[in-house]
Amino acid sequence: MLPEKKVENTFFHKSVEFPIWGISIPMLGSVGIIAFIEGSLGYRAGVGAGVMRNIVLSGSYSTDPSVQPTFAITGEIFIPAFTLPVPRTGAWE
Repeated sequence: MLPEKKVENTFFHKSVEFPIWGISIPMLGSVGIIAFIEGSLGYRAGVGAGVMRNIVLSGSYSTDPSVQPTFAITGEIFIPAFTLPVPRTGAWE
């Protein structure tokens, strides 16, 4: 009924490098043994997939003219949704 849709976005990202044994060369970067510390923050959100479930059709009919016929359709529309923060950190050498 409704396709699933997801969105992921990062609104902050920072990475810092520390030369442990080496040098930093302009225009080339760092050479040697380098440590990195990295962090970011974002979010992930989604909605769907929407489905109809527990559908029931019911009714009655009588040949007695004083009894009115009845008809009913019941069910539910289920559309899940979520949102969550996505923090990330990392450090390596």
